[in-house]
Amino acid sequence: MLFISGCAENMRQLFFLIDAIILLSAPVATIMERLAMRSSGYGQIAEERQKVCQLISTIEPVLRKSADYEIDTTRPINATVDEILRIL
Repeated sequence: MLFISGCAENMRQLFFLIDAIILLSAPVATIMERLAMRSSGYGQIAEERQKVCQLISTIEPVLRKSADYEIDTTRPINATVDEILRIL
């Protein structure tokens, strides 16, 4: 198994190589809470969090259309992993 995270403008060119596209999603409030809990790294400054909100509103709908499955990641991590494994 190979897992790829992220997206790119030309990702559609690789879809024929991919067995399943799973969108891991969470409400914006949850993502903002998770960023705030980080001790360092991306999301620590307001401009980065604003960028995340912008990307969620503009890019996530496009990703959702491409996804074969969507998993709400507000549940415990083991539930998310179990659902991924069930799909595969």
